[in-house]
Amino acid sequence: MTLAPFAPLDPAVYREAVRRVKDADAELPVRVEVSGLDGVDEALATDADIIAVGHLLIPEATEAVSRTRGRAKLELIGTRNRVAVGALASSGAEYVLVDALTAAALPIELVFELER
Repeated sequence: MTLAPFAPLDPAVYREAVRRVKDADAELPVRVEVSGLDGVDEALATDADIIAVGHLLIPEATEAVSRTRGRAKLELIGTRNRVAVGALASSGAEYVLVDALTAAALPIELVFELER
């Protein structure tokens, strides 16, 4: 399950959303999309399984890897060329999302409503 707000959320909202998903299905990995290193720190406080963060410079990506290591898997988003992909892949992140590939795919939107 991915939690990706269209506007910044209070970290307490993220924590509650992750808690509810994990209460409903403890085996379901929860992925949280954030911006910047502050967002990485906030996402770590939620107990998310995967933290996706976009458009970091290489030194910031390396710092994000250090912060998440052993606590959550890290997905780096926003590369557009092979040199950047190689540098981000060398940072130690578990996943690197290449914008050029995903931008070329046909979009599909799936929306799930969780009820208690």
